[in-house]
Amino acid sequence: MAEAIFSGDRTIKLVKQLIRYDIPFLLLGKSSIGKSYSIIEMTERWRMPKSLLYIGSEKPSNIEGLPRLTGRRAGGDILEFYKPNWFPSTFLIEAYVSNGKKIFDKYVEDFFDGDKAGCITGENFKALNSIFEGLFVWTWESNTTTKQEMKLQSMTGGLGDNFLNDKGMEVERELFSDAELFKMQDEAAEEGKDVVVRDDVRDLCLYLSTLLGYGNFWLILDELDKVDESEQDK
Repeated sequence: MAEAIFSGDRTIKLVKQLIRYDIPFLLLGKSSIGKSYSIIEMTERWRMPKSLLYIGSEKPSNIEGLPRLTGRRAGGDILEFYKPNWFPSTFLIEAYVSNGKKIFDKYVEDFFDGDKAGCITGENFKALNSIFEGLFVWTWESNTTTKQEMKLQSMTGGLGDNFLNDKGMEVERELFSDAELFKMQDEAAEEGKDVVVRDDVRDLCLYLSTLLGYGNFWLILDELDKVDESEQDK
């Protein structure tokens, strides 16, 4: 009997369940770009922290990450490397997730039109997951938008005109260029601090993914030695 094709939707559902039960997974396939960037797309749509570490026997320079110019930093070389978040800052996790809880509680109490019973306590998985799925398809109006009303679509039956909240909830975020962020990080590092960048939707996603048990992506491993040079920028 012929085997059924394992579709993309089924793959995503399986990956989510593996993450939820804290089971590491390995994707195998012909396209290195297809495997790693499918996961990266999920992290970006749910605003999850992530780092991508390229490894490949024929390109050892990719083992350590990508270089960046850091400017002046005491005791450091001007040329440093991006490093995966193997050990993420507990301060940032606490700051982002705590803010996410405040935003979530406000959303449920003042805006959510669905079944609110058990949402705040985390017992209503169906309602919580519907909000999480709605966040997956919600987007900022542009790359420069810093303030917007958030109305989450109901994913029941596919995309349509049904919303989980008819009244929009205002959310905000701060946007900085890489140069600005690096400068802020350098100055904060000299004082032994971390840079907290506001992003209400990111924090909401981080809290919900924690509440649902999905956790967060911190490190994605990929091998680049079989990817054509002309396609690496993808």
